[in-house]
Amino acid sequence: MKKIIKILYVCVGFIAFSLGTLGVILPAIPTVPFYLVVLFCFSRGSERFHKWFLSTNLYKKHLENFLINNELSLSTKIKTCIISSAIMIFSIYKAPILGVKIFIFCSMIFMWFYFIFKIKTKK
Repeated sequence: MKKIIKILYVCVGFIAFSLGTLGVILPAIPTVPFYLVVLFCFSRGSERFHKWFLSTNLYKKHLENFLINNELSLSTKIKTCIISSAIMIFSIYKAPILGVKIFIFCSMIFMWFYFIFKIKTKK
């Protein structure tokens, strides 16, 4: 069972890696959140893939500075917040339960607060 879970982590990691790398090319897709998922999944699923990802230029360019200095470029912060907010607004629209809508809305407000006040903007 443990081996199956590790395989699932690696598979999800590669899907997130693909989407994050697509985000490098397409400005509408945020890169950093997907690479955070890659980092998490590879650290749980495979030490070899985890070390490989840490050695890539994609990690060094998009994620290393965030993890070390807790800072992102202004464009990355804005792009991530806008895409995430659009998904959350759609979820609010589709959610049938009022409590779920309120939770998603509060999560969106927290996300904006966190990105504006807690994550430094890279100069």
